[in-house]
Amino acid sequence: MKLKVKVVAGLMAGVMLLGGCGAKENSEEDNTSSAGGVEITAEMAEKYVTLGSYDGLELVKYIREVAEEDVEYQKEYFLEDYRVESEVTDRGIENGDYVSFQMTEKPEGSEEADYGTIDIQVGQEEFDAAVDAALLGHKAGETVTTDSVYEEEGEQVKTSYTMVINSVYTISYPEYTDEFVKENTEYATIAELEESFKAAAQQENDNLSLDELRESALSAVVEVSEFKDIPQNLYDSSYEETKELYTSYAEMFGMELADMISEEDLKAEAELSVHQELVVQSIIKAENIQKDDKEYEEYIQKCIKSMEVESEEELNDYYEEGELEEMYFREKALDAIVAKAVVTEAAAPDEEEYEEDEAASEEIEAVEGEELEAIVGEELELDENAVIEVEE
Repeated sequence: MKLKVKVVAGLMAGVMLLGGCGAKENSEEDNTSSAGGVEITAEMAEKYVTLGSYDGLELVKYIREVAEEDVEYQKEYFLEDYRVESEVTDRGIENGDYVSFQMTEKPEGSEEADYGTIDIQVGQEEFDAAVDAALLGHKAGETVTTDSVYEEEGEQVKTSYTMVINSVYTISYPEYTDEFVKENTEYATIAELEESFKAAAQQENDNLSLDELRESALSAVVEVSEFKDIPQNLYDSSYEETKELYTSYAEMFGMELADMISEEDLKAEAELSVHQELVVQSIIKAENIQKDDKEYEEYIQKCIKSMEVESEEELNDYYEEGELEEMYFREKALDAIVAKAVVTEAAAPDEEEYEEDEAASEEIEAVEGEELEAIVGEELELDENAVIEVEE
């Protein structure tokens, strides 16, 4: 079936957190944020936004406890450093083998989609059961074609896949024992090692909870602030960057941009990113946030650890000049909002529960929309000049 992707809420907020800008001098006046590559200064923020009060904002911090699967993930990540790939050349593909192949799909009545290189473990049905079945018995260098049927929007769609097999290999790992752990880590036993996995997983959960809290704090201030019409060039630049981002995601998954995000939502995302950075600059000025060299060094060390690099020099390879400093000021601005908020903690909903709630909400919205259309239609049939009042 066709590859699908759901863009989660907050994608652009996360992206703007890493937005780049030119190098800045260490002063309040020279602090900037960026939206779409255009710098937003404190002076610009003062002109285009009236900052709402952020004293006593009610925020929720979602807490995540470490689950068994979190520790298992850490274990698998650790063992990846010791995995051995063995190329298979003396037999055909079997269930359990890993296969790398170039893939195209031609749905009936639609244009061909090129998915590039795909790696799967045969038998896991990661893409389509028909693909796994068709690959069995074949070898590297061969071209395999198979037909399949999938359901899309309630309709059966016939499609054809073509796979050019690049390589076939197996993956093996060393035996996971106390002896192996002692020989390859600073820990003496599996139990000790997995305690460290648990601590690392909890730290990741805590970081996620804090990032979510910061972004919800920013959203809350944006909500209570007033904005004047922003300059067209600022909006246009933000729109182009937002569109470019979503286009890259769409291409990655073989989708059209319109299937991933509507034009209306794209425009809203672009405007939101500008509003967010205007608020950030306003907070920096209101709180007189300055660069503290010791704090900044701690921030850099945190980034080095997070990015799993060895030095600041290596870290700088991932960012444009001045970008890390911009991120540092943004984080301090968001922390200033959180510091004045009333924060309550709650258990984070699990992913399945969240998706069920989201699906139910979408279903309710769809039904309400249909009912409203029916009501509007009936009223217009009775009186073309009827005025419909919707009470919220």
